[in-house]
Amino acid sequence: LPPTSVFGPVIEHGGGDGRFLRDDPVTILQSGNFTQVPLIAGITRDEFRWRSQYVLTNVTYLNRLNGEFDYIAPWEFRYPRTPRVVSSRISAARKGYYFNNQPV
Repeated sequence: LPPTSVFGPVIEHGGGDGRFLRDDPVTILQSGNFTQVPLIAGITRDEFRWRSQYVLTNVTYLNRLNGEFDYIAPWEFRYPRTPRVVSSRISAARKGYYFNNQPV
């Protein structure tokens, strides 16, 4: 599989006032124990172009992706691989929607 970049929250254990995240983000959100501020979100043009460039210029990986889409798609699109019957349905739906069931 190609190199991937996974960014996620990290709970900072230990003492001190400098800790930013002291508990699991889901727990914090469910408890409502956080500062309520407006959310500003956005993207920039070609923000993740580097990912598609790797896939589209690596013929070996592109062939593997087309041949094993059902297996590779959960890794690439970040959804659970188990249970397999569920991930297979998600993969088929994504391939149909985004690629019209054609090779990538």
